[in-house]
Amino acid sequence: MSVDSPITSRERTDDDVAAVDRPGWRAAAGTIGGLGTVMLALLSLAALGAAIHEPVLIPSLAASAAVLHAAPATPAAQPRSVLLGHLVGAATGYAALALGQGGPWTAAAVGAVTFAATGLLRVPHAPACATAVIVILQTPRAAHFVPLLAGAAAILVLVQHLASRVVRGQERYPARWW
Repeated sequence: MSVDSPITSRERTDDDVAAVDRPGWRAAAGTIGGLGTVMLALLSLAALGAAIHEPVLIPSLAASAAVLHAAPATPAAQPRSVLLGHLVGAATGYAALALGQGGPWTAAAVGAVTFAATGLLRVPHAPACATAVIVILQTPRAAHFVPLLAGAAAILVLVQHLASRVVRGQERYPARWW
């Protein structure tokens, strides 16, 4: 096989797959170094929640913090996708609740519908699927949950933006604001 020829699935060896699938030591060190950025983002949400006596740190936002740090240049990490993706997830969950549907089967369906909706709306953000599931399984009051969700998502975006300007070696974030 020459260097210029593409590798087909039949020609691919285990070594080729391992080289593609596993990040190098430098990438792993960057992930460990990013612990501070992700922790700062999540501690900011926890502190806000403690200050206002409302749960602000939810699992889907922790996943968003990881996406923002691990893949800041991807479409899923851009502010538009983070903010609107979570809002689409919440809206999808509340729409199902308005139809009188709840429970784990509905949560599974709403997670999948959110995935499709965020893709169609060009705001891909996988953690938003978890937001929809949270709405179905926890049934938070929309008047409290939605503003907190939007504010928390904005905080994650701002922390990542600031960290990308301050922390040495971090990729600039965002690639585009909207």
